[in-house]
Amino acid sequence: MKHFIYFTFVTIILSSCNGKSSEDTFSAKLSDITKNETWLIGENDKAIESVLELIEDNPESLDYKLWEWETEEYMWERLIKTTTSDDGNVRVYNINSIVPDGMHSFYGTWIIQYRINGSIYTDIWDEMYSSVNDVYSVQGANKTYYLFVDHSSHIRQGEFYDEAVTAYSINTQTHKFQEEKLFKTTKELLSSIDISWMDYNYIDDSIIHSELNHIHYYRESLFIPLVTKKGIMTEGYLLYAWDSTYFKFKEIAPIVEFKAKEYTIRIDILSDGRYKYSSWGKNKSTEQTPDLILYNGKMKCWNEIGSCNCNDVYDNGESSLSGRTYTFENNGYLYRFKNGWWKGHFYEDFTISKGDEEILSATAEIIRQV
Repeated sequence: MKHFIYFTFVTIILSSCNGKSSEDTFSAKLSDITKNETWLIGENDKAIESVLELIEDNPESLDYKLWEWETEEYMWERLIKTTTSDDGNVRVYNINSIVPDGMHSFYGTWIIQYRINGSIYTDIWDEMYSSVNDVYSVQGANKTYYLFVDHSSHIRQGEFYDEAVTAYSINTQTHKFQEEKLFKTTKELLSSIDISWMDYNYIDDSIIHSELNHIHYYRESLFIPLVTKKGIMTEGYLLYAWDSTYFKFKEIAPIVEFKAKEYTIRIDILSDGRYKYSSWGKNKSTEQTPDLILYNGKMKCWNEIGSCNCNDVYDNGESSLSGRTYTFENNGYLYRFKNGWWKGHFYEDFTISKGDEEILSATAEIIRQV
């Protein structure tokens, strides 16, 4: 009996080691390919073939984590970047080529590894100008859909960023991905939603962006960053709600909705980037006409030092922004909502004042906030 237990114990350990060894071997081979090839346009076909062959020869690699491999120092060069769906059934290998003219941040190939009914397949998509950052699985009535969120940048009298979400399903007969028209706007049915915004204007040498928001899917809702017609990114989001058949456009999500004593207040951002203030008195529903509506509000940002230009808080994709203040004026009255951190304390405050007189000061009880 003791021999049997010992044998079983050793077998489990060896199995575990073998599994780990297989993943390490796969990662090492992938690493060698990225380090040893030139990765120039017209010269990387052999490298791409090597990556494809490695993946096809190791279908079990779909379940490898690859965390350590992705965090190695050479990854900053973005030669290969992997993205795996939240259900673990789809993985995209973004294989980047160096672009001599520097017009695009990404040009290359997507190798897609995916599972259907227990079997694992691979596909290759060439001449892609963006990399896939996220893959979300969405359960429909009869099938699973996958949302690919891809991102790129390019230069055109300035630095522009592009992001898109595209809906796919996997055809069980052909074993290929096919686009699905899942996004229902107020006017049409789409398989993809695209946004584009300016980050830097070469004409007047100015930084344009005020936010670094991204498309994301959360709790059966799709959030699309609001970009104005002038190409300015805002802190707002377009909200699409999933109903098992379509993502239907619902609204531009409010910046915040809260209660302050007997008032219910909502601050919205409009499609042109302007701010709107609405308030309802005691015992009134937000389905009713607001008691007060104000437009042309102002938003200011702050960090731990103090007030700051919202365009100045970003450095290589990292934000030092601590909070925001939204203010609205009406006949000498000032309505102010302050939200964020200041010197170790979190504030969600609402005040109404006229001149030096403070008429109302209350902690905001948040109802919803993006």
